[in-house]
Amino acid sequence: MLEMSYSDNGINWGVCPIAQTSDATPSITVHQNALWTAFRGNTTSKLLVTSSSNWGNVNEAGHFTEVAPSVTALHDQLWIAYIGKDSGHVEVISSSDGKNWSKSTDTGQSSGHAPA
Repeated sequence: MLEMSYSDNGINWGVCPIAQTSDATPSITVHQNALWTAFRGNTTSKLLVTSSSNWGNVNEAGHFTEVAPSVTALHDQLWIAYIGKDSGHVEVISSSDGKNWSKSTDTGQSSGHAPA
């Protein structure tokens, strides 16, 4: 099960379980004063996203990957880079709210490793 650790002082820590599992490393970023994590579903290869505003609400990004995705925030958008399951290329999607995701942009670059 995925678990998010948190602290407001760096000394005392809490743990919030997310009702999902993944055998790939999750990625985390800050967007609109919330922590966001992107990860690959354990049994479906779906790209999944959730935020600290409601860790229990997991959204599907509508794309698939065999390796861990990478998430970041830039210009009021969440961006996820991942290796497309069908193309084997680095693909990129974006969203302003973590629920509605753009069509993927295929970079044409292939990789057998997760994007950083």
